[in-house]
Amino acid sequence: SGFPTFNGAHPSSLIKLGDELLAFTAVRNDRCSQDSDPSSIVHAIDLKEGAWYDWYMHGDIPESRFYFSTVALPERNAALTFGGTTFYENNCDCMKTLQTVSAYYT
Repeated sequence: SGFPTFNGAHPSSLIKLGDELLAFTAVRNDRCSQDSDPSSIVHAIDLKEGAWYDWYMHGDIPESRFYFSTVALPERNAALTFGGTTFYENNCDCMKTLQTVSAYYT
């Protein structure tokens, strides 16, 4: 079988943090301009105990971000998300690049 989707959202990035594999999904949208889910959802699987299909909702990041990267910060038991874009904006005919870094603590 293929990689799972989470409520219709595909993972934007995956990291291993401790004994878990975390999948960070981008927000879902309608034609790049309408936010139907204002948070990036984090799903996880326990690598010691879980099977490939045992993903569970781990938490969320309250921001709208597409096409971002994530790095593990094991010494803080955290992950940092950075980069990515916002929704389409008519006034500039673009999807602006985000300049912020967000921390997600497990």
